[in-house]
Amino acid sequence: TIRRGSNSWRCVDKQWYQRRVRDRVLRVVENGLGSPCLDLSRVSQVIADECLDCDLVVIEGMGRAIHTNFNSNFRKESLKLAVIKNKWLCEKFSCQMFAAVCKYQLPDEIESKDVVEDSCSSASTELEL
Repeated sequence: TIRRGSNSWRCVDKQWYQRRVRDRVLRVVENGLGSPCLDLSRVSQVIADECLDCDLVVIEGMGRAIHTNFNSNFRKESLKLAVIKNKWLCEKFSCQMFAAVCKYQLPDEIESKDVVEDSCSSASTELEL
């Protein structure tokens, strides 16, 4: 695992995450829904409360990040991460099966940077969606 330092990337070990979770600097909250998708109109009060003072919202998974929330906008920085695992999405994103998708968005940003990375190579492609 890597983490952005002041001017460079450096390795981060498991203890780095454990300390931040223990100190409540890094919090992971489950959505509490039985579906792989995330309906933002039905999130729990716990998620809503956690998002009030967070710095970054991370939505992970093909159903949550791509199918239901790829074009959702937040008042916080957001990061949507997924691996493409079906043929229809591969065609939509013009990528191969198991390509990684990363969408980072600043609050109220009109255009975000969408990147699909082919998991079989080091090539990345910026998307215009």
